[in-house]
Order: sequence, then C-alpha cells, then structure tokens
Amino acid sequence: MIQMNYHVQIKSISRLTHDTLCLRLSKPHGYRYGIGQAIEVAIDNPGYEQQFRPFTLTSLPFDPYLELIVKVYPDHGGFTQALSRLGENGPLIITAAWDSYDYRGEGVFIAAGSGITPFIPMIRQLSLSGRIPGHTLLYANKTEADIIHKQALNKALGSRFINILSREYHSKLDYGRLDQAYLKDKVSDFSEHFYICGPEAFSGAIKGYLINQGAAEAQIQIGY
Repeated sequence: MIQMNYHVQIKSISRLTHDTLCLRLSKPHGYRYGIGQAIEVAIDNPGYEQQFRPFTLTSLPFDPYLELIVKVYPDHGGFTQALSRLGENGPLIITAAWDSYDYRGEGVFIAAGSGITPFIPMIRQLSLSGRIPGHTLLYANKTEADIIHKQALNKALGSRFINILSREYHSKLDYGRLDQAYLKDKVSDFSEHFYICGPEAFSGAIKGYLINQGAAEAQIQIGY
C-alpha cells in the first residue's frame, strides 16, 4: 500500500515553555483524523524530506488547522532544532494520521513532560462535551516552568489536575517522583482506565506499578 503524503506549511508558531513550541499547520482539503491519532512529519527541504518523526495531533478534528506540540532539543543538533528554525510558512511533509491512543472511558491520564500531548485533545473534547468529571491527570515535570498548558489544564480539570515536580519545591505542587507509593496515594480505584505517556522507561515503570496495585493490563494504554 502506497503511503499518502501531504505538503503543508507552518501557519503560526508560538512558545509554550522554554523548550516547547506549538505549531499550527495548514490543513489539507479533506484531511481526516481522530482524537488520539498521530502523524509523521518531515521538513520539505533538501536533506530533510526523508527524515520523518512522529507527533501526536493536539488539535480537534473540526479545527481548521493541524496542531503539534514540539519539544526542542537544541543540544542534539537534529530534527526538532531544524523544525524550530523554520518559522511561519516553513514547508513540511506530513503523512496520513494513524492510531496512537484510543479513548476508552473514564480514568487517569499519567504523563511526563511532553508526554502530555496525546491527552490534550482528549481533555479538550471531554471538556467541550461536559464529560470531564471522572477523569484525573497526574503530570510529572522537573520544574513548574516545564508544565505545558498549565492554565488550560487547570481550568478544565480543577483539583483533578495533579502536578508533581522532581527538581523544584513549590508550595502548591507535589514534590518527588511519580512512583508506586505516589500512585497508591493519588489513585483510589485501580479498576479504571489508565493512559500513560512519557519516556519509554517512565511508561514501562508506571505500567508495572499499576499492575502491582491490581490494575488489569487490558485497562492500561501506552501509545507509540
């Protein structure tokens, strides 16, 4: 089967944190995708057009644009740095959308750093449809400045938006590691759905902690 690719442009670019950008792209006519799906992106310039990288779409399907949240790694001298230098009207190539996460019902979103991205469109949609009650977000970061969309997530989830920082003390946020003891303290029902996203080691560890607490493996979801 031949993979369909699309040529798009960056319509706007804004900074969310010191190392995270929000890119809004032109949306090809008839382009379809669902919440929780991801795409692969390449820069449409010589030397980069075959270097595709995966990103979750954070926009909603009815939005007139496609939105990506990109964490930039300047020390790597690689793809995300080149992407951040494009600016508005920067040319990109994207693939058709493919499944990454599937919303299956009420539960707990567990994210580390830019791993929040798959859950942003889910939370947006749940908020729009009045179905936020029954959902919790546990979000691990190094410092408060690393928290992506803090105000929007706080507005949507209120007291069910729980932050834990590993390198900075904050009077209103938790401090430490998102480990088994922390999950046991914050999660009251381990029969719920669990959605996990973060570095591979983080996701694997969290899954193990949940299973140790009685969560069924079928109720735990980890994307790409």
